[in-house]
Amino acid sequence: MIRLALAALVLSAPLHAYAEPSNAQTVRRYAFVVGSNDGGKERVRLRYANSDAGSLARVMLDLGGVQENDLVLLRDATEALFRNALDRLKQRIAQEHKANERAEFLLYYSGHSDEEGLLLAGRRLEYRELRALVSTMPVDVKIAIVDSCASGALVRLKGGERRAAFLVDASASARGHAFITSSSADEAAQESDRIAGSFFTHYLISGLRGAADTTGDKRVTLNEAYQFAFNETLHRTERTQSGPQHPSYDIQLAGAGDLVMTDVRSMHAGIVFDEPVDGRLFVRDENGRLIVELDKPKDRRVEIGLAAGKYAITREHQGKLTLAQANVASGQRLSLDAGDFSHIDKEMTVRRGDDDEVETRAEPTSEPARPAWVPQTSPPPQPPKLEETRRVRAVVGFAGPINTERRARGDVAASMMFTGLHLKIRRLDGVALGLGINHVTERVNGAMFAGLANLTNGRIDGVQFSLGANISKDWIRGVQASPFFNFADALTGAQLGTVNVVRGMRGFQLGLVNYASNVEKGFQLGLINIAKSSEGGQLGLFSYAGNVPLRLQIYTSDINAFNVGLRYGSKYLYGIALGGLQPFFGAVRGSAGLGLGVHAPFWHLYFDVDASAQLLFVPPLFVRTPYWLFQARALLGGQIVERFGVFVGATLNLSFLPNSTLAGDEALRNVTFVPRTTNVERSQQLQIWPGFIAGIQI
Repeated sequence: MIRLALAALVLSAPLHAYAEPSNAQTVRRYAFVVGSNDGGKERVRLRYANSDAGSLARVMLDLGGVQENDLVLLRDATEALFRNALDRLKQRIAQEHKANERAEFLLYYSGHSDEEGLLLAGRRLEYRELRALVSTMPVDVKIAIVDSCASGALVRLKGGERRAAFLVDASASARGHAFITSSSADEAAQESDRIAGSFFTHYLISGLRGAADTTGDKRVTLNEAYQFAFNETLHRTERTQSGPQHPSYDIQLAGAGDLVMTDVRSMHAGIVFDEPVDGRLFVRDENGRLIVELDKPKDRRVEIGLAAGKYAITREHQGKLTLAQANVASGQRLSLDAGDFSHIDKEMTVRRGDDDEVETRAEPTSEPARPAWVPQTSPPPQPPKLEETRRVRAVVGFAGPINTERRARGDVAASMMFTGLHLKIRRLDGVALGLGINHVTERVNGAMFAGLANLTNGRIDGVQFSLGANISKDWIRGVQASPFFNFADALTGAQLGTVNVVRGMRGFQLGLVNYASNVEKGFQLGLINIAKSSEGGQLGLFSYAGNVPLRLQIYTSDINAFNVGLRYGSKYLYGIALGGLQPFFGAVRGSAGLGLGVHAPFWHLYFDVDASAQLLFVPPLFVRTPYWLFQARALLGGQIVERFGVFVGATLNLSFLPNSTLAGDEALRNVTFVPRTTNVERSQQLQIWPGFIAGIQI
């Protein structure tokens, strides 16, 4: 999926290894790390920007010489939060900087951008201003890494070129700056579900953990980290749908120098791959998350800095797969030799386009094997079982109340039917039917039907339907339908249920209560509609959008001397609650009602059209038979200041009054001094007339 491009590393002032300062000078490194999945209107919500920022922050704390109190980590950052937090850090650095202390600053951003700047929750921070913010930091060395689409435009500001690599001389006397991008100004960079992050940041972090250490000194310089990430990203994206990413850069350095980014020796634990180990290596933690990925050459030792814990290392070499397990204790550097790797069976897969043929193949480099936690030696072949099958073409299961759970570990490639209480699978490409709960841990391409609930931890391209609840912790492209409750992290499609909850939405919600954190495009239809931010529409008894202020109208009309209207809802479609009082001329009456309208702003003016139904009454606040007033309003207004405006308008009114002799009818019959038509038929009085309103809006 389209997502990212690494944009810029900015270095200004002298560059040298922070790990080896002179005796008279200490080094203090500050880090400002920002992630933002929300790019605002017209931008698909990202999946991994926040996690990329967290991973980069972890590496800088573990290996990059940054202390915890010198790191600022922002997730789901807005443009205002970005500016304010950076300004506070700048003031803090200026106050704490010592004469004999060398200060270095690292800025990292992962999120949306375009050709003009970073996009944080719909607000743009231009590249020119970003360069100025970085250049004014009161430090000796400035580094900025921006991981976002079209960020090559940042390099183009200085006339950068597309080149194959970037080299910095080896001494410590360089002055100037360097801007590095992982894509050109017209390329979209990419993120991967397999690595759960952007390609460039994934390989950059792999390099910083030690994979990029080509000299074997257990330190990774800026040059080494960049070249490793450049080569791996270009190689990995050459076969993707979006095409290869071409790093570019603008270098203006005088003299020579290089900067140590991480020191693997500062990590309290790690894995050392000895010289005989070669091939493609994939290091995963005990949760199966890919931590480091690299090509290991023969006759060179490589040390990877890791936290203490349990790891599985898959080695791909000459078309064969082997696996080693490592339980790394704190303070331990665990060495692995070729003899520590054991053979693992190749994965059984279905060849596309031919459901009747099954082939055995080794996982390619672009899609490495994701090993289960298996013993050191491969077990003897066993007959396939449902609980152990890696990929299941079709499953039909039956279970009663005693058998409360049945699992298919792996993918479900075709249709699956299940009548038990709990079905748990990794990936679904088909249909799941269940009396109880369907649980997919990764991804759904198809449909899910359950009696109680459908649960998914990954993306859905299809339909979820249950009689109880649908819950998805990731993106949905399709439909969620339940009589009771629907939840999705992000939605492109529709939610149909009593209560619908979604974080990011481009689609439609229909229910009694609808809630969305951010409606980029779409519509909410229900009795109660609430959104923290909405660029779409809302229709209901009560609707609220956090980015659209409530407006109070105070006005007079030909019907009541005093009227109020509370306008609520989204930016272009609103609801309004109306009330009025006429205390004069011996005919005391009041009114109350609800309406819907369309708001059309232009320049500092706006044009509103709405329709309402109101009930007119005389003291004591009701009459035996209701008197209805239906009113259409057309308003032209202008906001003089943010919270004060004026408006005038015309109305078209239709009243419906029973022809009775109740006390107080006179106050209802003469509801306006404007000439009107009267039609008396079957003891009913129907009146139609044009009217006016004028007032203020705050």
